[in-house]
Amino acid sequence: MKFRVMLMTGLLPLGLGLAGCAAIGEKPESEAAAELLPAAPQPEAKAIASAYVAGLAEAIEQDDFAKLKAVIPRESKDKVTEEMFKQMAGELSEGLGTLKKTEYLGELNQSVVMDYIWKFTFEKMSADKDGKSRNLCKEVLYMVRMGRVDGRFVIVGSGFRF
Repeated sequence: MKFRVMLMTGLLPLGLGLAGCAAIGEKPESEAAAELLPAAPQPEAKAIASAYVAGLAEAIEQDDFAKLKAVIPRESKDKVTEEMFKQMAGELSEGLGTLKKTEYLGELNQSVVMDYIWKFTFEKMSADKDGKSRNLCKEVLYMVRMGRVDGRFVIVGSGFRF
């Protein structure tokens, strides 16, 4: 329980960093208008979300903020810091272990946004009550929320879901 509270607190700034300016792009908030998305698949939005998740996973696996920074939307680059990433990566490592793989699960249409969902699989060695080590598998969901503002797809939020 303590890990979940710490992890959620640690990820909140990262998620908020992406949710802020990415949703409104270059215009003031009062001028930006979110567009309804058709029920049909949105390959461009999925490609942006997939590239972001690939960079995030690589950053976590290699403990390399530069990999994440390379895929952060330009509107949010100044809002996500290396310190935020290090805190998040440390909490993931401590609580869940080592990232072993990511797997795309699907999408959820929310009319104005599309949520793309991945499963992140972690492994962690743990000792049982007899002192024997065993490998534990822990899986969590990661969501990237995509919207369309002024005709272009943008990441409007992201984060782990427990």
